[in-house]
Amino acid sequence: MPIDSQAHLDLAQLEAACANGIHLLCVMAENNEVGTIYPLEKISAIALMFRSLQKRLY
Repeated sequence: MPIDSQAHLDLAQLEAACANGIHLLCVMAENNEVGTIYPLEKISAIALMFRSLQKRLY
């Protein structure tokens, strides 16, 4: 996933990637080089939403 200069993820892009059917999502809790702390609760909510949707389809 692309990040900005402060290593922030674009959650809309992450949601789009999940909607396209990614099979594995690995996210660091924080970036030790620039100090960015990732919103793991939001990221996991996005991933779980699409995981449950995929289970319904298969």
